[in-house]
Amino acid sequence: MVEKAIMNRKHILCIFLSCMIGLTGCKNKVNDNKDYILLEVNGNPVMNSELQQVKKQYEQMGFSEIELLEGIVLENIVLSEVDNYHLTVTDDEVNDLFGSLKELNEGDIFYEKALKIYGSDDAIKEKYYYSILYDKVKHKINDCFMESYETNKKVLERKTEDYISQFDLLEDEKEEFEEDVFETYAESLQDELSELYFKVWQYKMVSDSIIDSARIDTSELFRKYDYEICETYVNYNNTKYELETWSYDTFQEVFGNVFYLPDDMEQRCEEIRVLHEPSKDLKAFYIHMLTQNDESIIIKAMITPHLSISDNKKGVTMTENKEDSFYRCELRQHDYGIYYLIQSEDNVNFEELVNQFVPYQVLQKGME
Repeated sequence: MVEKAIMNRKHILCIFLSCMIGLTGCKNKVNDNKDYILLEVNGNPVMNSELQQVKKQYEQMGFSEIELLEGIVLENIVLSEVDNYHLTVTDDEVNDLFGSLKELNEGDIFYEKALKIYGSDDAIKEKYYYSILYDKVKHKINDCFMESYETNKKVLERKTEDYISQFDLLEDEKEEFEEDVFETYAESLQDELSELYFKVWQYKMVSDSIIDSARIDTSELFRKYDYEICETYVNYNNTKYELETWSYDTFQEVFGNVFYLPDDMEQRCEEIRVLHEPSKDLKAFYIHMLTQNDESIIIKAMITPHLSISDNKKGVTMTENKEDSFYRCELRQHDYGIYYLIQSEDNVNFEELVNQFVPYQVLQKGME
């Protein structure tokens, strides 16, 4: 698990380059007299040629036209912040990235793919120019994220102990290994949450943006998603998704950054069911566990930046009540796009319960 998270520098750069090539590139306009404006975002036109280019890039992914247009709009919103942050890109930065295409192992694959999509070296460099600007804005938003977040060291230490317990280590080896594993988990946690924070920021910026229609019905864009988490399925955006039963180990690996179940809890877990749809930025789970007094606790969670659409709240809200025979707690982390619903037969301290399993803490200050 940890080994998979530790990638060499070349592999990281390779992924970075392929992701940058995959950006929609709202500034790459096609010089075509038959081209036309679909809509405008804060005064910047979105052309039909851009939508057609994106359709071609993602034709195997099954995205709807509305989803692709939303992606283009979100990219425009990010790039519209460049002036606010006084960001610039030098020729050296662009040339360094462009040159790295052929320096990497199998770099020709990326270069040929980029050339096929954009047609020339100059067009690829223009793509990198805006991609670097995009990434610089993202780094600025990450600075805001770091002010809202801190690790829950007790949970991460427990997660680290569970992992290293698999190995027979000498005492002098154990300390260094333990530090490396803890650091790897902390970085993985920070990366996943900062990505969520950035995507939530994008959706929240939509409400502050002016999106004018030319030939597209903009009322179809960024509609609020309804959702419901049940024992065996999730209703999400008018679609029913069946929850899958997962092993304890798999749940730890995939969901451990938002909710970590320690090894010594395994015998008390009655059910673990999940929804994992990375292409839709959607994760959810349903857990039924027992307390030491054999009382039931049900924990449900939805993790998706789409929760932030039409959500003007910031920071964290927690509400508690009693419904039928269950005590209930709803925890919403508005800046992270994470929702927890906890139900317990016992009148438990919900805040302590959350801190027992959630490996991070959200500071109450919401995103600006």
